[in-house]
Amino acid sequence: MTRILVAEDDPQMQLAIKASLSRYGYEVSTVPNGRAALESLESGNFDLIISDQRMPELTGQELLQS
Repeated sequence: MTRILVAEDDPQMQLAIKASLSRYGYEVSTVPNGRAALESLESGNFDLIISDQRMPELTGQELLQS
C-alpha cells in the first residue's frame, strides 16, 4: 500500500486531503508542521510527501531540503 505523509497546518485542509486520498486506497498520515513531518519521516517509511509551503516552525521548502 502506498503511504503518504501530508504536512499541513490547516486542520480542515488536512482532513480534506486525507479524505480525498483515502478514497483511492492510500494510507495517509497528517502532521501540523514541518518539524513534525521530519519526526514522522525518521520513524516511518513514506512513498510520498505532500507539504504546505507556509507552516510554522519549518516551512515546506525547508522540509524538502532536509
